Amino acid sequence: MMFRIIPKEEKFFDLFEKQAKAIKACLPILLEIASNRHIEPLWEKQIQELEQNCDSITKEIIVKAGQTFVTPIDREDIYALAQAIDDVMDFVEEVVIKIVDYKVLPDEALKKFLEIIRLSIIQVYDGIFKLRKLENVDELQIKMKKCEHNADKLVKDIIADSYEISVSDILTQGASEYLSKKELQAVFDSYNHTRQRREIAEKMEEATDACEKVFHNLGNIYLKHA
Repeated sequence: MMFRIIPKEEKFFDLFEKQAKAIKACLPILLEIASNRHIEPLWEKQIQELEQNCDSITKEIIVKAGQTFVTPIDREDIYALAQAIDDVMDFVEEVVIKIVDYKVLPDEALKKFLEIIRLSIIQVYDGIFKLRKLENVDELQIKMKKCEHNADKLVKDIIADSYEISVSDILTQGASEYLSKKELQAVFDSYNHTRQRREIAEKMEEATDACEKVFHNLGNIYLKHA
């Protein structure tokens, strides 16, 4: 009877699923940001705590991969997948921190972006939970690709908008050709808000791209083992 002297360590799947749960835990924060009418500083503290938790799980996976002689999937794939999942959390953290620090309440376009990120994270979560049994993720990957496409289009629109600032729309009616300090400040405030909005959108796109990268790593694993 054949048997393995050194069994494969199956706990990696537990850790990947734990990591998936860690990033999914940020969804209530994203929903609250999209629905609130004011900026809540607590969001920053909450997202930082979630990121630290995800980071600790990532480190546990990496350490365990280095200590385990026989792994259930290739060691390099373990490293790559763990880092890809962690990157999702890192970019989401940056999005939330920028929203809080800049005090930019999401408009309709940024709310759409938050929804894209939410859907992307759900696809990642579901994909990770199919890894243990190497279940097919083609349907999830199609949904993820749609999220990525929508994110690319939306960020392009937001960037284009950021270069179309009309001073006449900012100033009060009847303003003279010489701007007062108050009027000049209004111009600068509008420019800063537009720039900050663009920065947030760019980080949102990076968060979506990070989710797509998770599926790239999952695809590599399936090709080798399925």
